[in-house]
Amino acid sequence: MAANWVYRAREFGWHVSGVPKVGSILVLQPGIQGAYSAGHVAVVEHLLNNGSVVASSMNWGRNPTVVTDSTFRPGPGVAFISQED
Repeated sequence: MAANWVYRAREFGWHVSGVPKVGSILVLQPGIQGAYSAGHVAVVEHLLNNGSVVASSMNWGRNPTVVTDSTFRPGPGVAFISQED
């Protein structure tokens, strides 16, 4: 379940924050920005000037069986996981 990624990342010593970086894993909690009951994870590909991020993932949008790029915004219920601070 995607919603558990933040807890498990901390458990294994990964850095979790509300600040996105290219290459970090974006985690949406259930119900946040369109995520279903399991939440959603994606990989941050680009940082936009307005503070949003473009992230790639599957199982999202009109074509769930292909990798798609979507725009998300940092905020409550959104975390970013990376190996370093």
